[in-house]
Amino acid sequence: MRRALHLPHPPRYAVAAGLLALAHTALGAPATTASGMPTAVLGIPTTGPDSAETRGFDAVIARHMQQQHLVGGAVAVMLQGRLVYAKGYGYADQEARTPVTPTSLFRIASVSKPITAVAILHLLESAPPGLTLATPVYAYLGISPFLGPGRTLDPRVHQITLNHLLHHTGGMDRATFGDLMFMYRQCAKDVGVPVPPTHAQFISWAMGQPLQHDPGTVHAYSNYGYCLLGRVIEKATGLTYENYVRQHILSPAGVTAMRIGQGHRTDRCPSEVVYYSATGAKAPSWDDTFPEPVEDQAYAFNAPRFMDAHGGWIASPIDLVRFAARFDQLLTPPSYTTLIANSGVPVTQPENPVWYGAGWQVRRLGAKGAVNLWHSGSMPGTTSLLVRLARGYTWAIVFNRDNAGDLDGLMYRAVATVKAWPATDLEPRDKADGTLKP
Repeated sequence: MRRALHLPHPPRYAVAAGLLALAHTALGAPATTASGMPTAVLGIPTTGPDSAETRGFDAVIARHMQQQHLVGGAVAVMLQGRLVYAKGYGYADQEARTPVTPTSLFRIASVSKPITAVAILHLLESAPPGLTLATPVYAYLGISPFLGPGRTLDPRVHQITLNHLLHHTGGMDRATFGDLMFMYRQCAKDVGVPVPPTHAQFISWAMGQPLQHDPGTVHAYSNYGYCLLGRVIEKATGLTYENYVRQHILSPAGVTAMRIGQGHRTDRCPSEVVYYSATGAKAPSWDDTFPEPVEDQAYAFNAPRFMDAHGGWIASPIDLVRFAARFDQLLTPPSYTTLIANSGVPVTQPENPVWYGAGWQVRRLGAKGAVNLWHSGSMPGTTSLLVRLARGYTWAIVFNRDNAGDLDGLMYRAVATVKAWPATDLEPRDKADGTLKP
């Protein structure tokens, strides 16, 4: 049976002298010093609780933002299940001078994949009819291929299973063929439909494209594979991908604000930041009905219909660490073992081997089998990173610009500056049993 999600109140950590009393409601407020004055670090405004213990952390983040010319970002850190740090930096809207808060929503790009992987494994535990890790995906979806003039079907597509898609071993290789998920204009042209095509039209067209490898033999990162997993969830449950994930994965983990983002700047969700591409270049919109023929690249490629299961979620860093710290409590031990399992392809760094599990990068630590998990994401206007370490840390960092630099190294440097984390839990909990309040 699946384990019930119980979120205990962990022990408090050492309190340094002069620690501010931090209220949960302060997460969206400007950071202040003990005298009540708003804070700025190296000229970059900050929001969220401020404490002397974490000012070195703030300085590392602010210096990185200056060096990389970033507009806005946000960070959250959990330690042993307790939210010990949450901060916003810079601007959610540079033109309006609206500051980022720790609860601002950002596109997370490919950090969506761990969410989809957990959702698939959670779904399989309910044993939906005809669906296992070994199920051929196209047969399950009941989609027939669209074949252009002179084209024949690659018979290997019938061998692609859920397990292949979870581990990026489905035979598609964007390094040699290109990323199918960004060929929707070609699809629409070939099929003779408006841009954007429907999922069914797009998958039918993509099914007719050749594979580059035999399924199960080569790890090749595939956005399209995770698009297919989203459709499997919809077929099995009768719910939209978004609704299934929100009801069955996010809400039990204490996450309520996450949702699938929209495509245009004018359609942003409440509390969502503005995105800025690194180049500022224009590109044709993903939506032919859009009144302008071109948009900033940060908005030109985010067709929400296609991005959902592989890169379409928007979230705050607090949402992300809640999910990452608790998702295994939603899975049975066998499902968690599947999630961290190597797909069978060669690993790197044999002394501490690294591989791609089901939706997560995995590093095994020593002989005892402890693992670190992480996933990064990037698209025009977005850079994101989610990390869960065996030693009890979970952290997330997001920026509203692409090409944001080495976020992994940045976070390790920032965390190393903190000698003792503030003792106050930044999440509201029930005083009687320590569980999270709604």
